[in-house]
Amino acid sequence: MEEFKIELYQNENNQRFPNYSSLSSIESQLVQDKISNKIGLNVSKDLLLVVKTLSTMQKCIEDYNAKDESFSLLNILKLLGVTPEERVYINWYRFDEIDVFNFKDLAKCFDDIWFS
Repeated sequence: MEEFKIELYQNENNQRFPNYSSLSSIESQLVQDKISNKIGLNVSKDLLLVVKTLSTMQKCIEDYNAKDESFSLLNILKLLGVTPEERVYINWYRFDEIDVFNFKDLAKCFDDIWFS
C-alpha cells in the first residue's frame, strides 16, 4: 500500500487507515501460482503471460464509473455474480505488490484505496 494514500486517508478522515497486510514476495508467488493454475496456465515462472491472460478476461461494465459518488464495489460484484470472500487480495501491478484487506473495509474506503 502506498504510504501517501494512508496519510491522505488519515488526514481527510481523522481516523486510522483500515487494517491490511502486504504479502511477501514468496506469498505473492504462491498467489500467482494459484491464479495461474485456476486459469489453466501452468506457467508460474512466466509472469507476463499470466498478467496478459488476466487482462484479456477483464470486463467493462457500461454505465458504471468508479469515479461516481454513488459507485459501490459490492453492487458491481453482485451484478457480475461474484460473492466476495471476507479477505480480498489486491494486486497492484504484476503480483509483486499484493495487499490483503477485509472486503468490508475495501468496499467502504474504495475511493481512498483505488485511485483512477
